Amino acid sequence: MLMENMQLKSQLRNVTKHLIGLAAATARLPILHSDQPLRADMQSVTAALDSVPTSNEMEFRSMIASTFPTTLRTALDLLTPEIGSKLLPLYQQWHADAL
Repeated sequence: MLMENMQLKSQLRNVTKHLIGLAAATARLPILHSDQPLRADMQSVTAALDSVPTSNEMEFRSMIASTFPTTLRTALDLLTPEIGSKLLPLYQQWHADAL
């Protein structure tokens, strides 16, 4: 029972690291509104692309690059949606394992 609790705690820490990293990366994405002029949306996109990643995001990107060297070795340079789509099967597996 103690070993199972330790394993669950470790898995929860790992999942939480992923959530924090993805939340930090997602928070930098532009917010677009259909009622805004296109110029304002383009400024939001440009600002998002020019923004500096947070330390949480960089730690997350480094962690997944080292954890998944085959599929995410270039995580430092990938766009957030690319990272999400590459990690989606893993997250789906984690969810299935938890049921």
